[in-house]
Amino acid sequence: MITHPPSATISAVIGLRRSSRAEASSTQPSAADTERYVVNPYTGDPLDRIQVDAGEFQAAILNLLSNARDAMPQGGVATIRTRNRPAGTDGGPCVMISVDDTGEGMDAATLARAFEPFFTTKEVGKGTGLGLSMVYGFVKQSGGNVKIYSEPGEGTKVTLKMPRSGTASRSGSSVGRS
Repeated sequence: MITHPPSATISAVIGLRRSSRAEASSTQPSAADTERYVVNPYTGDPLDRIQVDAGEFQAAILNLLSNARDAMPQGGVATIRTRNRPAGTDGGPCVMISVDDTGEGMDAATLARAFEPFFTTKEVGKGTGLGLSMVYGFVKQSGGNVKIYSEPGEGTKVTLKMPRSGTASRSGSSVGRS
């Protein structure tokens, strides 16, 4: 585990998604394709560092964005929001990262099972049911919490609460803001 600036990973994932979409097509995507899904990253002040495995963090954000895309078959907007939550609030200081979409949403029965390994609402061959359970495992292993809010027809919001790093980086310097 290393201390990691979450904003760098979010920027990298957005760039990765853009480049992989362009590479998946032998021709340039049409205007209709590029306007079908919009990813809006909203970041406020520089984020505190978190102590996570950078590759797993990137995979978690990519999983959340992929689920958001799949929940919006006719297109829509996925929004990434980040903020520092200060000390003195419930649960202590942390970095909050949320991904919300304007997709189909989930009913209560689906929501209750969303983190179960191998549970999927996708048709056979379209998903393994491991994405959200992997996100859950990564967040818990990193000392954080994850919550899902969703209603049918209202979209879904997944919020990761990652503990702020309070240790020195591997280079020995104190951990600062990203």
